[in-house]
Amino acid sequence: MENKENIECSIMDEVREMRRKISAEFGNDLNQLVAYYQELENEMRESGKYKFTDLPSEESESEKDVFTSFVPIQLKPEEFEIIETLAKSRGISPENLIREWVLEHIEAG
Repeated sequence: MENKENIECSIMDEVREMRRKISAEFGNDLNQLVAYYQELENEMRESGKYKFTDLPSEESESEKDVFTSFVPIQLKPEEFEIIETLAKSRGISPENLIREWVLEHIEAG
């Protein structure tokens, strides 16, 4: 009988292999892959079989009042799309994700 650790490793190997195959189907192109997953999400939402929680559309009033300094940065469209996708997966805004990264570097420095 396999132990729990071996079973978990086996499952993770299967998941990683499936991810590699899906990515390869789209030429390992991040934009095409994200579009595929967004379409899949839309199909799943429309099916009614699955329950989704939508992200809040705006920051709370208290968050808006706390921050008084703003730093504009320039990003290429593809860079912003990646940040936006990462932020969405974590349930936060792109701005808050960038802020977290900056704070992590400040704390590490």
